[in-house]
Amino acid sequence: MKKTGGMIFAAFVLLCLAKVDASVILNGQEYDITSVAVAYDANWQAQVVADFGADATVADWIDIKADALAETGGVDLLKSLLNTVGGAASLTYNGQQLEGGIYGYFAQVHNGTVPGGWTVIDDIDNNQVDLGIRRCLANAAATKLCSDDVVRLFIRWIDKYDESHFAVIRVLYHNRGATRAFIWDQIHGEEVREDSAEADLFKLLIFDLNTGHVIRQIRDKTIDGRFLAQRRQGGSSRKTVLESAFENTKPYELTELGSQFVHYVMNEVVQQVGFGE
Repeated sequence: MKKTGGMIFAAFVLLCLAKVDASVILNGQEYDITSVAVAYDANWQAQVVADFGADATVADWIDIKADALAETGGVDLLKSLLNTVGGAASLTYNGQQLEGGIYGYFAQVHNGTVPGGWTVIDDIDNNQVDLGIRRCLANAAATKLCSDDVVRLFIRWIDKYDESHFAVIRVLYHNRGATRAFIWDQIHGEEVREDSAEADLFKLLIFDLNTGHVIRQIRDKTIDGRFLAQRRQGGSSRKTVLESAFENTKPYELTELGSQFVHYVMNEVVQQVGFGE
């Protein structure tokens, strides 16, 4: 985590193409890494020039792939460069810094084994190095409203949750008080058996977000924000079946952290309804 002039930069290290003081030479071209972390939506070229001079440019995946494959031992040299910053660094792809305005490109060392759930856009030498995309933390990186700890948490959430989790978050952002039945209807719509794989996956999504403190059931609170304990109903008959994955009486909402996550990260959701609604 770097701070410059009061601004929090919470993105990943930028891979750049440099003319001087480079750490690795691939096919006659010198490559290096910027001295500081740079936000995905920041001016990358400005940081590259600040570090390496006016002749330096931002590295592009297309170029670096070609250079690594053209150089004897080039893939290993590229991996060694990336491993100096934990095995991953940001770069452009076909000249584009962002995909759809919310995803940033980065190269990561995988040594031939791609982790489960990892989307490979392109690869070098059978997944020795892969090109991936991740949601950028643009808004949180440019505001003082989020503490460093919250920014770090949001980065972990970006890595941890996939589009199925984000679909649940979208529904609750637009529909506070939605039940699990309503959420299921919005993201899937078809009726399935309680013992189906689809039902198991949906329960897992709710469990992940609930235990991760992204969503919660709506509960009564005191005037100072303390949650009231729920009273157990005495004398009720014993249940013969477990609660449905698509239960339709208990309302859910985003936690305060979950709401901040939507505002600072899931930009396309906020833009649909207007910031602050």
